[in-house]
Amino acid sequence: MRESIASSSSFPFNLQRVLGLTALTLTLAVPTTALAESERGTFFVQAAPAGVSIFAADGAGTASFHGDLDVGIHFGADHEGGMLGIHQAFYAGDLNAGATQLRGGYDIAIPLGEMELTLSPFAKLGIAYGFEGGDPLFAGGLGFEGRFFPIEKNGFFAMARPLDIDVWANGDVVIVPISFAVGAGYAF
Repeated sequence: MRESIASSSSFPFNLQRVLGLTALTLTLAVPTTALAESERGTFFVQAAPAGVSIFAADGAGTASFHGDLDVGIHFGADHEGGMLGIHQAFYAGDLNAGATQLRGGYDIAIPLGEMELTLSPFAKLGIAYGFEGGDPLFAGGLGFEGRFFPIEKNGFFAMARPLDIDVWANGDVVIVPISFAVGAGYAF
């Protein structure tokens, strides 16, 4: 009789046990119902006009002004949970460039009385391009931002992105922009 891979003694671990522990971990990681639902809208637009990026390329670093615009939608009925959007970034200084990326993430809303704080880890994937020509580059990255909703049942928010790391690459070039930005937006 043929053994399944889950019960095979040559397999380094018990697959059923690993799947069970994974399901338990994911269940415990989901935000609990003790937190109230977000009272902000599912769509959002935000601008971060005040930012700086540090570029690491070929062992050297340069700094540029950074500004960006994001639009997106949450999959649920409010401003939390899975989201998908478009991220458009602009860089001006030693490197004049732009990046257009699909942005996906998971927003965690934390009620603070009548206010709300949303913690937003995200990933991005798209292209980067120089404004002075050259080949487009693959642009992928990870980041984290916080959104603070100071007004009860209002969609206005202030945002801060303390960490946004991209990798831009093609066959010949690798550039790593590390960006920090602040701005504001509205959820509706």
